[in-house]
Amino acid sequence: MHFPTGVEIIEVGPRDGLQNEKKFVATEKVVEMLHAMKIETGITLNKLSEIGGFAKGLV
Repeated sequence: MHFPTGVEIIEVGPRDGLQNEKKFVATEKVVEMLHAMKIETGITLNKLSEIGGFAKGLV
């Protein structure tokens, strides 16, 4: 059996978690938050496309 030599873990918690907020959080604020998380934790921000999502809004 062949196993990969490495894995990539992609965390989408901030994106998914912020979708539950009652008030809209601007993408710029999310980017600021992710950069602060990077400084505090050392995570890498390779997938900036994961900071937001597109969903049909309920009007």
